[in-house]
Amino acid sequence: RARVFALESELRAVRAELKRATAATADLERARADLTAGVAVMRDEWRAASDAATLNETRAAEKARVVEETKLAARAKLRDARAEADRRVATAVREERRLAESKAREVRLASAARRRVERGVPTAVMVSGGGTWLTTPRGG
Repeated sequence: RARVFALESELRAVRAELKRATAATADLERARADLTAGVAVMRDEWRAASDAATLNETRAAEKARVVEETKLAARAKLRDARAEADRRVATAVREERRLAESKAREVRLASAARRRVERGVPTAVMVSGGGTWLTTPRGG
């Protein structure tokens, strides 16, 4: 009877230990599940952050490309505007020179005509209908 009592006592102790071990195992399983879920959440957050960073980098690269294209286009427009301004200035200078040369020629011709009149040299102005050459310009 003592032996049965000792075995029953030992069996109760083993069952109690088994119960504690089962509870500890369940606690560990819950902790593992929580950690696994936490890791999954973190992995999703990291993936989302990585995707956002990649998207931001892509957008930044696109904006940098657009800025560079805009800068090149602005430089081309500036270059074209300068070339057009240079052409207009050159045209205006040529026109001014032409006008100045024309005016100078008129002044030289008028001076020469005046000198001819002063010397009494006949001019190429002919009185209409008379057929005679005058020594002074018409109207003078």
